[in-house]
Amino acid sequence: MPILNDLDIILYVQLLEHVNITSYRMLIMIAKILKYDDAKQLLIENFDESADNDKLFLLIAKEYITSD
Repeated sequence: MPILNDLDIILYVQLLEHVNITSYRMLIMIAKILKYDDAKQLLIENFDESADNDKLFLLIAKEYITSD
């Protein structure tokens, strides 16, 4: 079924996005400790973008599941 293939892809992309989010959290902590303010700001922006993408993927998956 094509819908299952699509949901598999969305699940995989969400998994990758969660890895990004976790990595950014760790890197932000390291940048803070090392006082790399410019790098920390860039990492925060990337973290926010990844969090937004994660929400978007969740909405897409929800739309697939509830659509007829």
